[in-house]
Amino acid sequence: MTHSLPISLLVAASTVHAGWVPDSPLIQVGDNLDVYFTLKGKATYDSNIFLGSAAGLPPGGLYWSLGPGFDIDFAKESNFSASVSLRRDYVNFLDSEQRGLDDQRDNASLNFSFDTGGPLTVSGSAGYVESASNGVQEAAVTGQGAEGTLSRQATYSHSATIGYRFTEKLNATLGATRSSNRYDPFAKPIVAPATTPTYNTQGLTENTSWTFPLDIRFQIRERINIGFVWEHGWTDIEAATLSTAPLTYTGFTKDFYGVTLTGQPTPSGKINLTIKAGSLSTKYDGGADPATNPSYSISISHTMTDKTSHSLTFTDDASVAASGKRSTTRSTQYGLNYVYDESFRAALTTGYSDTMVEPSLNVRTATFGLNATYSPDTHWTYTAGYSMTRSLEPSVYSVNQLSIEANLRW
Repeated sequence: MTHSLPISLLVAASTVHAGWVPDSPLIQVGDNLDVYFTLKGKATYDSNIFLGSAAGLPPGGLYWSLGPGFDIDFAKESNFSASVSLRRDYVNFLDSEQRGLDDQRDNASLNFSFDTGGPLTVSGSAGYVESASNGVQEAAVTGQGAEGTLSRQATYSHSATIGYRFTEKLNATLGATRSSNRYDPFAKPIVAPATTPTYNTQGLTENTSWTFPLDIRFQIRERINIGFVWEHGWTDIEAATLSTAPLTYTGFTKDFYGVTLTGQPTPSGKINLTIKAGSLSTKYDGGADPATNPSYSISISHTMTDKTSHSLTFTDDASVAASGKRSTTRSTQYGLNYVYDESFRAALTTGYSDTMVEPSLNVRTATFGLNATYSPDTHWTYTAGYSMTRSLEPSVYSVNQLSIEANLRW
């Protein structure tokens, strides 16, 4: 197999004029159904695939992926619209010592919306994503990151939202979300074994979470809304592998009561606020080990010029970690966006998170990212990016990634 060919094609694609691509969809049925062929090519260098490999294992690697798929748009001009996206990524590592990590990963998504122009709106989504990692957060939480292997994981997500506007100033939104993850019992070893399978030995849990938020908002003045929000949710916890320690609890419940403030507080409209703050109560199944703490999500964005904007976000929330234990995370994130025109845009992000996992494990992480996107027309999109993840505690390591990507939608 020639592993360098797709990278050559990826680079060459940026030099080819897209005029040969037809303006119309690949398949068009009347005015209600459009089918597009999609192709995603990506090359990535990862400096630390295994988060501190044992002696003799290459710490980093270069790999490429090629992902053909289809986008289906249904009834895009009507009150009801839906879109479906399907793609399979073929992932290949260039280093012969990492050939056992070659993989195929499926991605699928569904989005729909219904809006009659009246007071009622309905929207929803569903997604399925396959991925593989050595467990950046999981290894730190469980202390069982397997050397020289990648754990394959499937993530499922579903959501539905119903909105109703009672008056010009009063509206309510009721939602439901479900997310779950499933691990493959077999891991991808750095070198493919001849006969004996490699088992996933990370002591992880598979968590299925449900959340039901109710958000009521009232416009107190032009461009300013206040509201009340209630969220009820629970998580079912299951052992993912034979290496998972016996579970003390198999269920986790959380309830949030709070207030919201959203809108533009200045006459210029250049500052946007999204604030949610309140009380979060959590407990394990059977009412065990209850805890009540403040919780918040505060986002402030500012439009500096016609081309630049930035934002600052603070969060404090609780959830179930990959070890099946309650975790509380406080995070800060800053983002800077630049839009030159409809074709070119760039973004910078940096963040810090501090997670406390019961009973006494502290996980601190810093991140930095920079990317630029160029879309010469409606068919082609090119992206180049750099990201850095720095684990500060309990393990100290860095992960640097460089990537270039080309996307075709025909």
